[in-house]
Amino acid sequence: MVNYGKMDTNTPIENLGFSTATQNALLQGDIKTLEDLLLVVRKGNLMKYRNIGKKKYDEVMDKLYEIQDSGYCKNLTLHARYEKQLADINEQIAIYEHAIQLLKAQRNVCQELLNRHAK
Repeated sequence: MVNYGKMDTNTPIENLGFSTATQNALLQGDIKTLEDLLLVVRKGNLMKYRNIGKKKYDEVMDKLYEIQDSGYCKNLTLHARYEKQLADINEQIAIYEHAIQLLKAQRNVCQELLNRHAK
């Protein structure tokens, strides 16, 4: 269990109680403190980091909820529910944008085939 009594945004990632895999992934992404983590999460960029998938993302968000709910980190203002929703929406947009690119490429190939056939 993490002691939140002496926590602030300068608290090192190593002191937040993440699994070893999540802690290592955050540190490899140069996320060294709670403040660094909050900046990344607020920008909706956490899942863009190497080795941060859904499982680690959920662990991070659960931990941030836990810290927020503890009330000990007074300068933590997190709207994690909206941030998670925003991240999910951004992920869906990325999927749709990729699908659109594939459809445009397919359209271009069909158009090229039609042009060749018309000659």
